[in-house]
Amino acid sequence: MKIVNHKVILHALQRYGRKRHIFDFLEIKDPAELDPFKKSWRLRVFLKKGCACVTCKKVGTRLIKSVDKGGGAHWDLFAEDGTMMTVDHILPKSKGGKNNLENLQPMCYDCNTEKGDKYADVAATPAEGQQTRP
Repeated sequence: MKIVNHKVILHALQRYGRKRHIFDFLEIKDPAELDPFKKSWRLRVFLKKGCACVTCKKVGTRLIKSVDKGGGAHWDLFAEDGTMMTVDHILPKSKGGKNNLENLQPMCYDCNTEKGDKYADVAATPAEGQQTRP
């Protein structure tokens, strides 16, 4: 498996780091290994709908594990350039949207931040040529 530049990974983790996470322990996996994470509703979106942002088509290529202060693990999906991939609510929760698979879609952090709580014009379908399972 090709490993991205560790400086890019560390920059990404610092950029998107949550206060509850520390990054002194990292594990990197290929998104093809998502199957064991199908119990996570967030990672299940990537498993079922692909790893590409529905807006800009940036693709998540690395699962990165961080450890929180209590010792619990958290996995995030990142693109090669270090952009975190997020799960977006097509119909925002603030407008009555639900946390079900039909209302969730993969989106990169930058596009999701720009979208905010607006209704998405693009419904989540895998990008052309992209498999639904990475």
